[in-house]
Formats: sequence, C-alpha cells, structure tokens
Amino acid sequence: MAPSNALRPAVCVLAHWSIVGTHVGLCYKDEPSKTDRVIEQRWHYNTSHVDLAAFLSEAPGQVWWVANELDPDERYDLGARAALVANQLAARELPYAFALKDGRFDGQGKFIAGKSSGVSCATFLMLLFRAAGVNLLNDASWTTGRDEVRRAEDADAQQRVVDELEKQAGLATDPKERQALTNHAKKIKAEKDCTRFRAEEVAMASGAQARPADYAEIEPEGRRLVAATTRGAHRFSRWPPLASPTLLVAAAPSLSAPPPVEPSDAQIPTVASSSGQEPP
Repeated sequence: MAPSNALRPAVCVLAHWSIVGTHVGLCYKDEPSKTDRVIEQRWHYNTSHVDLAAFLSEAPGQVWWVANELDPDERYDLGARAALVANQLAARELPYAFALKDGRFDGQGKFIAGKSSGVSCATFLMLLFRAAGVNLLNDASWTTGRDEVRRAEDADAQQRVVDELEKQAGLATDPKERQALTNHAKKIKAEKDCTRFRAEEVAMASGAQARPADYAEIEPEGRRLVAATTRGAHRFSRWPPLASPTLLVAAAPSLSAPPPVEPSDAQIPTVASSSGQEPP
C-alpha cells in the first residue's frame, strides 16, 4: 500500500525522476485561493507556477515529498516568499544556470541576479529557502567535498547545458533570440568549474534536522532518493537524522514508475531540448 498524502505538510519539497534526471519544486498553500501550488525552475526562462494537480499530471514519474523540520513560522515565511516570487514571474521568468554566486530574491520576490547567470531547479529552491531565513546547505562543503569523479560528472552536465543552449540558438528564427541564447551559452561555458548543487541533494537537505547540512551527510541521501525515484519504490524506512521521502498519492491520474536506471547513470542526465523539462 502506498503512503498516504494526508500527512504531507502545507509547504514541502517535491521530487520526481524525469527524462533529464531528478527534478524538484516547492509545494505550498496559496492563501488567497486556498489551493496547493507548485513553483519550480524547469529550464531557461521557463519558471513554472501551477496547481499541484497539474504538476502531478505532467510529472513523467512518481512524485515524492520530503518531510521537513521547519517550524510553523518558517513554513509560513517560506510559503509567503514563494507567493511573492510567483507574482514576479508574471513579468519575467528566470534564466538557467548552475553557478549560485550571489543571486537572491529580494523582499518583494524579485530575482536580483548580481553576478549570477541564473538558477537551476536546485538553486531556485535554495534561494527561496534563504529568502525565508532558512539556509539548507553548507555551500563550502560542496566545493571541498566533491571528489574528481563527481566533479567530472558535474562538468559533463554543465557542458550539456551549453550544448542545448547552442542548439536552441541554432534553431531560433528571431535574430535577437538567437543572439541572447548564444550569449547565455558563452556565460555558462565560462562557469565550467562551478560548484553544482543537485536537485536530489537539495530535496533531502530540506528534511535535515541540522542546518545548514554538509555535503558528506547529504550526498548519500541524495543517491538514495535517486534510487527510489528511478526504481519506483513505494516505501522507505526513516533515515535519521533526515526525513524519509514519501510517495505523493495523486487524487487524479495514477503515476507510473519510469524504467529502472542505475544511480550512476542518473547522475549525468541528458539535457532536454524544447520539452520544458529542466536539467537538474
């Protein structure tokens, strides 16, 4: 029997496996409409804000939620920040990039890029949490903790983002769009050695009791989440001190599991072209 959705908190990180790897979004309760909404960074200038039901119906795999250790005030602040950011998306969606740098959301929910080239689905959530005063990750430990294999995987994923941007530039018919995509690809290419925070790691860090969480603690938990989402597992035992991800049961369409994928393969996803799905 699959775990119930009844215990899902009003604000939590959702994760699912897709054709491009692990993807995450933030689910929160929209107070004016009293509906569950999901905000997420899918791809370059493709920042999505949809009803939970729509998110579930579009997800190509089972959707999991991660129980968090936020106190009521932190959950309220996080939901309020998500709503502010969502309001800003009507005017401008966000560019895509791995490097976090000094990007942030201001008090009105506007993205202040600073030296940052954009956000991934993972860093988008990191900045949402930070805007609510919650620092999920010890960033420095990701810089020092990754071994050569991990760094090579991250560099490969970064190059695939560059390749996809260049491909889209080649297909663009509008000269301004073509130039903008080409320029962004060059910016991302120049950040080839940047620290990459993976979607599954941000998801599991949201369930850590001690914050900010270190790379050594979160990296293996991220791999467990990848293994669950790629194998369609329905139940986890609790992983102290982290909260176990739980299968989110949809009221409408049933969610089927994708074919099994080895975690080592899942760490280097292929970037999608125009599907709107986000490379983690």
